[in-house]
Amino acid sequence: MSVLFDEALDALKEVRILADEESRKVMDQFVSSFPIRTSGSGGIDWNKVDKKVLLNCIEEIKNQINLTLTDSCFVIWNDAACPIIETTVESIVNSFDDVTAVSFDTWIFIPKNNNVIESTPSSLRMTTFF
Repeated sequence: MSVLFDEALDALKEVRILADEESRKVMDQFVSSFPIRTSGSGGIDWNKVDKKVLLNCIEEIKNQINLTLTDSCFVIWNDAACPIIETTVESIVNSFDDVTAVSFDTWIFIPKNNNVIESTPSSLRMTTFF
């Protein structure tokens, strides 16, 4: 793992590193829930997502979606060397810079209401399904 990954884990209040089998299940659910681009970085194809919002900062999440800060979420990085982790929305909001520093592209998958936040160097977007 990287130093940035370790720093992200330290910054999060509650965190659990998923085992390989559980990571595969989360990844399968994530990929089947959102349109993924087949070229480029392989991120979400936002042109195919009807309900979305461009965020200026992570704190706006509190105003955009109907979530409880204690809701569980999974962090997926585009660096395959970093395992998927489980934490809470509140921990993500409070440690966002540390979490997104781990990799160029980061996805925060919130299965409770099938939402995702995608952080790239050029944007911060999220679905608004709830």
